[in-house]
Formats: sequence, C-alpha cells, structure tokens
Amino acid sequence: MTDAPYRVHAGDPIEIEVELGGKMKRTRYHLGADVLRIESTSGAVPAKQVALAEVTRVELATFGGTTICTLHLSGGAKASVSSGMSKSPDPAAARTFATLLEALNERIAVANPKATFTTGSWWLGGGVLLMALIAGAALALLARDPEARELLKFKVGCVLVAAMLLVAVPLAFVRGRPKPYDPRKIPRRYDPVPPR
Repeated sequence: MTDAPYRVHAGDPIEIEVELGGKMKRTRYHLGADVLRIESTSGAVPAKQVALAEVTRVELATFGGTTICTLHLSGGAKASVSSGMSKSPDPAAARTFATLLEALNERIAVANPKATFTTGSWWLGGGVLLMALIAGAALALLARDPEARELLKFKVGCVLVAAMLLVAVPLAFVRGRPKPYDPRKIPRRYDPVPPR
C-alpha cells in the first residue's frame, strides 16, 4: 500500500447507466458519499442500496472486455457493478465507468478501512485444468483402440495434454490467483478505458 492520499473519496455523486446484454437490460449505478444504489432502468428488478461501510471485500475481474466489481457485504450478501457489454463501446461511458470504479474503491476504503481488495480468481486455473481433463478423457477413450494409438494425431494429442498439465495448468493457477491491490490505484487491466 502507498501513502498517497485518496483523490475522489469526497465529492459529487457519480451516476452511470450501462447496457448489460441488450438495450432492454440497462442498469443505473448511483454512487453517493457512503452508499451505492443499483437499479434496473426497466424497473423489473427492485433497486438495491449498498452501504459502503458494510462492504468487507471487493473483487475485480474482467471477462472479454467487461470489468466486473463484486462487493461482498457483511452477512454474506453480494452486489456487482459491471462495465456492461456492448458491441460498440462508448469511450465516454468507459471513462465514466472508470471514474465510478475508482471512486467506489476509494470510498469503500474510507468507509471500511478493514475491507480487502483483490484481483484475479481461481476460476482461470480451474478452467484450464477442466479443459486438460476433458482432453485427457477423450484421449483415454481413443487409447482403447489399438489403431487409434498408432495415429500421429493421437500422439500429438498426448503431448499437448501433457504440456497442458505440466505447463499451462500451473501457469494459469499462478497468474490467475487472487492478489491484493491498493484501492487508490486500480490495476490497469481492470480499467475499461484503453490506454492512449
């Protein structure tokens, strides 16, 4: 952690509306000084208010260009803030979301100094391991046929599965493991604004 001061923990409320999978699925986030309000613009889902002091853990993840910030609350409840999915990303909306994400992290850190902030997930390593196990099972089925065992494709497949198990799986677990971060400095890969 650095000793740099918080830059946006105090100030005007921040509001952003994002598209979550289609024009009919839009969510509005309103971040005040000590509360985050999440509401569906269609009204289909009741609005949710999250007291920032109740947040015990913040997890950042990115999937296919969509940044997701999961807030774990005391009592086991969760809330998520997403940059949304859009076929044509709007740079202005991305900048607003980056500001919201930065302010949200800093305001949570001020409201609950004991909150933890992590990036990454064990899901990456688990996904690669699952792919290796499925490929290995397919090769085991092929190995029952003596003719298939003699094919070059089978031998190459065995080498690739071995490489996945010996290199890719450990690398995925090491690179994807949850790591702490300073709420005053969002890791760049979670910033939806592309670097210039």
